[in-house]
Amino acid sequence: MSQIIDHTRIKAYNRFMANTDFLEIERKFLIKDLPNNYKEFDSVKISQTYLSRPGVPPVLRVRQYGEQYLLTVKKRDEENPMICGEVEITIEKTEYEALKTMGEGRVIEKTRYYIPWEGLTVELDIFEEQLSGLILAEIEFPSKEQADRTSPPDWFGEEVTGNIQYSNNNLAQKGLPRK
Repeated sequence: MSQIIDHTRIKAYNRFMANTDFLEIERKFLIKDLPNNYKEFDSVKISQTYLSRPGVPPVLRVRQYGEQYLLTVKKRDEENPMICGEVEITIEKTEYEALKTMGEGRVIEKTRYYIPWEGLTVELDIFEEQLSGLILAEIEFPSKEQADRTSPPDWFGEEVTGNIQYSNNNLAQKGLPRK
């Protein structure tokens, strides 16, 4: 029986990852130097509560994004960590508040700045509360090929794409990575 379930799960996962409407292709970096003008760009306050445990897919979170509330399900591609299937569903504030209590304090707070760069957008996350001092940037790409051939801006530091220590879910659960 477990072979049928596993086979069914694999087929469902492959169909999900093949639907490009729900795919996100992104790279994540630590930041070594903030650009002087980053505060001039659009920004939003984000609070994310994780309902799933790190390293156990799929990732399930609720997010307050400004005045919008979202339920998100994400699952990384097992072979390429920069590719992720993601579905976001708008929910009501009351649903958000109810789901947030299930996160048992696995919350991250950050301000996200949207910085245009070479026809793309850098999402610069400056973390707050228990993660204060952590600054990460993500760039989402229209294709894997473009992601592979793009060199990041000079103000970026180490690439941490696929490093579970820097996944938001892990950061919410375990805090800042130890160096």
